Amino acid sequence: MTKEYKRYPNLESLPEKPDIVNIVTHPNVTEKIIKECRKLGINKVWMQPGSESQKAIDYCIKNKIIYLSCVCAIKENKK
Repeated sequence: MTKEYKRYPNLESLPEKPDIVNIVTHPNVTEKIIKECRKLGINKVWMQPGSESQKAIDYCIKNKIIYLSCVCAIKENKK
């Protein structure tokens, strides 16, 4: 039997604010997610490879959002 997971349309809809947001999307979507993080007071994001953009990184730096990029969660977990 497959477990069903609840889906949320955005971060604001989550029942609890996360400490960190792990992003696996197209860079254009990443930029929108990071802006939502700032709005919600979430100051840590992990942009998986392919999700990052220079615009997203610059936004994080300008807005004091701690970010990690160019590092894959799956590869790091195997180390």
